[in-house]
Amino acid sequence: MVAASSVGDLCDALSWAEDRSLLFLILGGGSNMLIRDEGYPGLIVKMEQRTIEVAERELLAGAGAATRLAVITAVRHGLRGLEHLAGIPGTIGGAVRGNAGSFGSETKDYLTRVEVLHLTPHGWEEEVLPKEVLAFGYRDSLFKHDPAYVVCRAVFALATGGVAEGERLVQEDLAARKQTQPYEFPSVGSVFKNLRPDLPAAKLIEAAGGKGLARGGAEVSTKHANFIVNRGGATAAEVLALIADIKQRVFDVAGITLEEEIVII
Repeated sequence: MVAASSVGDLCDALSWAEDRSLLFLILGGGSNMLIRDEGYPGLIVKMEQRTIEVAERELLAGAGAATRLAVITAVRHGLRGLEHLAGIPGTIGGAVRGNAGSFGSETKDYLTRVEVLHLTPHGWEEEVLPKEVLAFGYRDSLFKHDPAYVVCRAVFALATGGVAEGERLVQEDLAARKQTQPYEFPSVGSVFKNLRPDLPAAKLIEAAGGKGLARGGAEVSTKHANFIVNRGGATAAEVLALIADIKQRVFDVAGITLEEEIVII
């Protein structure tokens, strides 16, 4: 495992792995990632590029910057648009990779371009890619499908607005999450994608009798059925067993195959 605090560090780490034909895993905050108990057979690169800058109406945030801190920085500079991302855990790099979103907002909405490292025949090279070429979809992007591209920094073009109003919206977002999500126990966030706005995964899981199911220390949250929480000592294998159980129950009851939102390594 290596911590990359700059683009140079990141390039060195990826080049080292490439020279040895090693798999590599980019790790941000790890908030939507489940790593199997066996561990990862390659190089883990922890993103530590945490710089956050404001230039006129643009917010420039390193891949390792905490999403909440980036949103709060924008708000305090009178920039608006990202407030509903404040409660999403993890980092900007992870938010871009998974097009993270909530309450009708997605990371791509105000994104203009992404600074990346791109593996070319000449090695890893820096490039700047506009949003339009990044194949954004629901919790999806180019970065999920092509490991030759790694997020270094994201640039957002935002609207201007009152600081107090922006701070109020952030606090409302955080309060709504705390009220509806199981913050009292560790989890990897929403396990499954919502099929439609009117058909959330949690509703399907609850209808299939999944709420409260447990395997060892892992439990389907009784507060929000799309979360699997660790009530103490849970293993990745127990979480994976619950995921398989939930998918089977929902399919048996509703004829629908749920798709994981979390990344399983």
